[in-house]
Amino acid sequence: MSYNYRAGGGGGGGSASPQMCENCHTRPKYGNFEYCGKTCAEDAKRKAGGGGMFGMFNTPLWGGSGGDDDGTIRSSSQYANRPASGTSYGGAMPQRAANDDNLCEQCHARPKHAEKDPRTGAVTIFPFCGRNCRNLNAQQNVQRCQLRDCGKSTQGGPWCSDSHAKKAVKRGEAQACAYCKELPASLPYEYCTKDCGMKDAREKERNSSSPLSLITPDKNQYMSIAKRFHERWDDEFWAVPEITAIYQINVSRKYETRFRDAVNAAERLGGSTTKSAFYGGQCICDLGVPQFGSDQLCGWGSCSICIVIRKCFDVLEFKNPHHVGDLGKGIYANLNPAKANRFTVRKSNHPLRAIILCSIVQLDDHVHGDQKKYSAHIEEQTGRVFCANKDVILPRQLILYNNPEPKAIMH
Repeated sequence: MSYNYRAGGGGGGGSASPQMCENCHTRPKYGNFEYCGKTCAEDAKRKAGGGGMFGMFNTPLWGGSGGDDDGTIRSSSQYANRPASGTSYGGAMPQRAANDDNLCEQCHARPKHAEKDPRTGAVTIFPFCGRNCRNLNAQQNVQRCQLRDCGKSTQGGPWCSDSHAKKAVKRGEAQACAYCKELPASLPYEYCTKDCGMKDAREKERNSSSPLSLITPDKNQYMSIAKRFHERWDDEFWAVPEITAIYQINVSRKYETRFRDAVNAAERLGGSTTKSAFYGGQCICDLGVPQFGSDQLCGWGSCSICIVIRKCFDVLEFKNPHHVGDLGKGIYANLNPAKANRFTVRKSNHPLRAIILCSIVQLDDHVHGDQKKYSAHIEEQTGRVFCANKDVILPRQLILYNNPEPKAIMH
């Protein structure tokens, strides 16, 4: 078979037709290549002073012979006619270093794919040699949920959902946040979020000073508590005493959360009301006396007031878990501070008494549920409060007042 494709339609000596081999000018180009076959490709390379069949490209993308020494790209029409990545030219791929910037970022064996804009002549170099390596890289770099036995893709984080993040903490597969203890910490930090870190810092600052914070008489909170104390004081023999100081009890987050959970549980049953009650107990130290450090708690195991402030009824004096009365085992308080005053015991001739104002949870009248578990029991006639469950009572303020004087000798 003969080919009769000569330049100029049969004239000789002219330049080769665009369809003819760039080397022999007698046979047509093979496909989109510049040469008719391997032999002409190798011959053209030798004529150009290079070696190997890759001389068909003016500038190999990985640098080296046939191009600039530094591997830079020169404008060449041949790039537009390169075959798809992975196509072999019949020869072995040259050995290149894996860190060569011109090699595919996935396989590190073939040159990066390049395309030339036919209008501007600009050459675009892609990070991979072809679609296969591009897709493989994308699959390998998809982040997967770190929970064992999950493996679902994530939205850029280590967990596919909050539930799996919490489960990882429970299983011990992730370090828990130092504050909430539920979500994993964002290592190298010890908290899951900035919000948890700030809350923990505020709580540490509050607890590092004193469990008590003085409420000054000019504050609305002081006036509200004093008014409640005076209005509820109802005693046949003892007059309303004078308040000398009111302190806010800095309850730890553990007990705040416990009480809030009790409120939420009562709400789910149908509704509840948060009320206040007064707790009286023995105080054998000098709490409230300025010259002895008015806001310093003692460590005596028999000082009920200091123990309740610290432990929020988790334990009582002498390590008792509860009181025992005619209503059963639990915590006893009263809506009337005068009746709670009867249980306040201090050293002989001590000038001050101490009582604790508490918050309690009471189920609404129309709600039917376990009263002992979800609610404080209040006797309407006596004002006595009984909490079988310590979760439904929380100490809020410490009130210090002078010893009550009998009404008979009041002037």
